[in-house]
Amino acid sequence: MTTISLPLPAKQKLAGQYAERVDVYEKVLYEFQRRLKQSLHRIPVPATVKYRVKGFESLYEKLLRKLKSTGQHEGVVQVTDLLGIRVVCAFIEDLNKAEEQIRQSLDVIEVERKGSNFTVKEFGYESTHYLVRVPDDIVDSFHVDADVVCEIQLRTILQDAWAEVEHELVYKAEFTPFDEPLRRKLAALNANLSLSDIIFQEIRDYQRQLHLELRKRRDLFWRKLAEVTGDTGPAVRSAGEDGAEPPDQALAEHAPADQRPSGSDAEGAGPSPDGAAAGGERGGGSDRGNGAAGSGAVSADSARTGAPRTSDPASAEQSADRDGSHQAAYASMDVEGSEIDDEEEGGNFVRSLMMGSETIDNMLLRALAAHNQNRLELAIRIYSEILAYSPKEYIQAIIHVHRGMAYFTRSEYLMAIDDFSRAIELDARNPKAYYYRGVVHRVLSHYSQALEDLNACLELDPYQFDPLYTRGQVYFQLGDYGGSLQDIDRALSIQPEAAQCRRFRAMITQKIDNK
Repeated sequence: MTTISLPLPAKQKLAGQYAERVDVYEKVLYEFQRRLKQSLHRIPVPATVKYRVKGFESLYEKLLRKLKSTGQHEGVVQVTDLLGIRVVCAFIEDLNKAEEQIRQSLDVIEVERKGSNFTVKEFGYESTHYLVRVPDDIVDSFHVDADVVCEIQLRTILQDAWAEVEHELVYKAEFTPFDEPLRRKLAALNANLSLSDIIFQEIRDYQRQLHLELRKRRDLFWRKLAEVTGDTGPAVRSAGEDGAEPPDQALAEHAPADQRPSGSDAEGAGPSPDGAAAGGERGGGSDRGNGAAGSGAVSADSARTGAPRTSDPASAEQSADRDGSHQAAYASMDVEGSEIDDEEEGGNFVRSLMMGSETIDNMLLRALAAHNQNRLELAIRIYSEILAYSPKEYIQAIIHVHRGMAYFTRSEYLMAIDDFSRAIELDARNPKAYYYRGVVHRVLSHYSQALEDLNACLELDPYQFDPLYTRGQVYFQLGDYGGSLQDIDRALSIQPEAAQCRRFRAMITQKIDNK
């Protein structure tokens, strides 16, 4: 049925031949598309795979149009789209991956790129069509013609939607010149959809880069925590590793903590057996005030946490920063300062910012990149510039969280607490702000405040590994081994493969047994 001898037989005769073979072609096509779908999933490419055996009326009409256009009356005519598969992807880059997989795994006869001849001013039907041979084992299994082929079409979702409408309104209806105004409207609509495909891909590229920078920033946070407490915490995922991390939205600090798989944590790392954090004393006696505490709060705690000593005047100055002097301090920095002079990207950023050409998304990405390169002064400067534009409050809250993490990495713990506290004021339902502030309180041995923040975090989202693990450590440091064990068991129910958490659990049970 894929090769028809000319002159064309009577329609009734062709219909009979079609009816005799259509069932077996359905089976052939089902098996072929099943294998193709599995092949795409292995890459993986998220795609919708559709398939159909061309209906007889559609087949017959196409034969008549083809013979009319070619003037062919003898020999044979090849039917190449009797079997058809359509692969529909959300993004342009997914189509490229699907194409590569088809080229590598199938016997490709030809490739036709519909719309490739359009000029930059023309828009219309766009699709990539692959003509491929059906694998020999399928041909042999179902006893079909050895030369049977299948047409595979690849489109984005938007290309597919437009093609479906265009097929009904233009291809089947065969518009006359009187339909030119409607053709122009359809072309304009297609231009909008083409632009949408491009923009969607650009947004996806931005998201991917943002996710990468966020993962790097989280790794930097955990490394800093390990430095000041001796506790590696959950294994830190490699910044370049792909995996099942929950997808962050462009400005998402509200998502649950990413699931870091267990890794190469040093055996025995974590809180010391006596419950002290980096030499700190067990119990709540070391609690002293909140993050904006007055004289000596950091100086006294620094001796126990390994944090740099901070004099009383500096502490007071840091606490006063909460009312907006973050922005003032960094906005007033000389643009020709040493860091900007030494960093071409930083200089370009400041210049473009002054010209008003930066969006908040681009500014955030630049800030995260600087943050992850340990160019913390530049990162804080950019975070502060974003806040100076007074974006929506939920965005301000997120930026304060980012900047607070930068201050934490610089060991400016009171500044970090100020930022996390401001984030909570702006968005009281941001669990990450409570979590990070609780971590800083733990570093400063402010265990009561740490518990308050971790409790608030878990009230907002009780199924987070990181806060449960951290609160379990705080309970351990306070000598509440029962509470610690309960939190660690809950953490392990969420992330059972966390080896560091399992080692910590063994330490807790040993403490309980020795009581």
